[in-house]
Amino acid sequence: PFLVRQERWSTFVSQASDERRRSEATKDSFKPSLVSGDKGKRSAHDTESQRQRMERLADPSIHIRRGKENDPTKDLDFTPQLNKVTKKIGRASGPVELVLNPRGHVARQRAIQAEEMRLRRECTFKPMINK
Repeated sequence: PFLVRQERWSTFVSQASDERRRSEATKDSFKPSLVSGDKGKRSAHDTESQRQRMERLADPSIHIRRGKENDPTKDLDFTPQLNKVTKKIGRASGPVELVLNPRGHVARQRAIQAEEMRLRRECTFKPMINK
């Protein structure tokens, strides 16, 4: 039984490799289809013709202007009233400020100082040198 299984497996592997070689020989190159199968998820640019693509990419300022004209939110003029705390939360901050934790740093320093004070109190050995 073992030898029969091994023989079947070797024929299967050789057939698969032969088939792979044949398929690679017929194709010059592989071009994957990266388009979403769901039409709702596809971009409008996927269905445009070569001429439409040339017109769209010819002058970006025209495209931006058309986009602003067709914007459904252009008539909305709502601007929220934000309090100071919310503005501080939403403000831009640098990477150093985001990484550093000032409260945590202060707490760590206090813990280190408390440990040093405890060690000083516990250590009663104070040698007199050079007297």
